[in-house]
Amino acid sequence: MKSQGIIFYGDNRNKVLKAAYDAAIEHISIGMNADDLARIERHVSVGTYPNFLHIKKENDENEISINKSREIGNFLSQKASLFSKRAVLIEDFEDMSRNAANSILKILEEPPLDVVLILTTIKLLSILPTVRSRCIKIRVKSEAFDTEKFLTPLDLACSLLENFDKNLIEKFLDFIESGCKNSTEFAKQNTEYFELFLKVALTFCSFRSKKECDLLYSEKVVDLQSFFTLSKGAYPDKQAAIIAVCEMLKP
Repeated sequence: MKSQGIIFYGDNRNKVLKAAYDAAIEHISIGMNADDLARIERHVSVGTYPNFLHIKKENDENEISINKSREIGNFLSQKASLFSKRAVLIEDFEDMSRNAANSILKILEEPPLDVVLILTTIKLLSILPTVRSRCIKIRVKSEAFDTEKFLTPLDLACSLLENFDKNLIEKFLDFIESGCKNSTEFAKQNTEYFELFLKVALTFCSFRSKKECDLLYSEKVVDLQSFFTLSKGAYPDKQAAIIAVCEMLKP
């Protein structure tokens, strides 16, 4: 049976990589006994298992080059040894050059038999949409969202913005959750709180993205982070800036 690719993503690079390693070992060891599994884990950990390939950016490189993707092609063109399945793990896929990423896309379009292609990233939205669409996506939770501490966006916002007025934070969250209706009037009344409003908006979208696995809000986080950087110079009119943020937040 042909295997789909898998993308492991999240905020904690080490946790994401660990989950990817575990998935690779699980795939390779299907049908094997405990002794074989232990042997595979040892060899994979030191990079000496012939049916496992780990690709990553070297310390002296700015990106994962097309040469690395050719290495994957050579690996896949060979027959599996030791009667086990094969796995390719590409660490920090966002570091792949455009040409290298396109070559991986071709592999995903026609995956070899009994091979799983596992990608890791902490920047899911930086990966080509065509690559994302051909992969199963698995989010690896960070510690902050593994706990039951933050049950609502208000809990998280008050924790991150503890130096600000809780009533004001709650007011902004209620406005965002209502769909940012009457944004022009809201902007007039809260011009002096533009920076806090933007921080609350970022917190709200981060909560929805991470706690509820909502990819749409992951995109909003990226947009709001970029806007926060640009707004200092490009939006001296804070009222206009608040309206612009409201447009980004609308469903």
